[in-house]
Amino acid sequence: KALGKKTFRKPRIAVCVPSGVTEVEKKAVEDATLQSGAREVSIIEEPIAAAIGAGIDISKPCGNMIVDIGGGTSDIAVISLGGTVVSASIKIAGDDFDEALVRYMRKKHNLLIGERTAEDIKIKIGSAFKRPEVDYMDVRGRNLVTGLPKTVKVSSEETNGFKKEGATSQSFDSILAYKIKDTSEGYRLSRKMGMNHPGVKIGEGYTDFSQGPIKTTGNTYDLALTDSGFFAVEYTNRSGETSVKYTRDGDFTLTQEGRLVTRDGDPVLDENGAPIEIDPLLKTEINTSGQIIQDGNVVATLQITDFEDYNYLERYGENYFQPIEGAQEKEAAAQVYSGALETSNISVVTEMVNMIAVSRAYESNQKMITTIDGTLDIAANQIGKI
Repeated sequence: KALGKKTFRKPRIAVCVPSGVTEVEKKAVEDATLQSGAREVSIIEEPIAAAIGAGIDISKPCGNMIVDIGGGTSDIAVISLGGTVVSASIKIAGDDFDEALVRYMRKKHNLLIGERTAEDIKIKIGSAFKRPEVDYMDVRGRNLVTGLPKTVKVSSEETNGFKKEGATSQSFDSILAYKIKDTSEGYRLSRKMGMNHPGVKIGEGYTDFSQGPIKTTGNTYDLALTDSGFFAVEYTNRSGETSVKYTRDGDFTLTQEGRLVTRDGDPVLDENGAPIEIDPLLKTEINTSGQIIQDGNVVATLQITDFEDYNYLERYGENYFQPIEGAQEKEAAAQVYSGALETSNISVVTEMVNMIAVSRAYESNQKMITTIDGTLDIAANQIGKI
């Protein structure tokens, strides 16, 4: 189409495909390209094409790890001596990032945005690692409460104090390994291993409350907690009902009226459960005990609360927690550090490795199913004839 109908020679075309495609899929891409008018077709795996495009000399005898995040798939490969040593392809990529941003803006800011806006946020301020400087962006969308247009300023570090969520899981190979090493039932006794299911059993969800990395900001009202404990804030829902929520996100600000609030405008509570109000014109210091000091006097003390068992805490919204029936409060061991923030405890590298491991597990299950299907085919069509 690009060359027009008057070309004397058909073009040679190079087509990039994900690293995990089968030979049948490669053949289908090649046939479709030839039928479109190509003279010759070269199939190149996307990680290799990405490495060449980035200017990497893939012919050298050293390993280069390439992560190619596309729209629908992400390809991870180690390339050396002009070829792929090991590779994996997962169906989590840019489109999923955009959807996650849309959900986040709806859940965190009650703002409805489109995929185009989410794409702009991802490109302009999105980052998997900490940026040298915090970037901000004005995001415009529709307020889900009022239905009117609304503009919200978001930053590249919106997830301060965010705690990782996950789910327990069991696969047959992990249960088998445990059974083999278990000697509690006697040596060399026959034991029932269980059924081999080609999949993973997902258990209960959980929240990882481990400490996230601390970053220095220099802002007096940016507060980080070390050890266990939560800040207490007064949250007001759409019906106007107020309740106490708990968070590790100490990204606070002082209003012109002198009220200490979160970035969403929720008041921060003192040790007596009242919103903290101080003189905005006086110099403020906050010590490790959570005492707010102005002119040498303690004017307020932050409420730092901890709980005996975090299993009695449930997530509320994006970064808040609320106790459920059976939760018991205890004295918090956390210290407060002014001019710093606790970042998310999610490791991008670890999560990427886990996604690759899950992808490989399902690939091995697919191969097992194919093998069983082939065995049954032989049994039915060949052995059965005998």
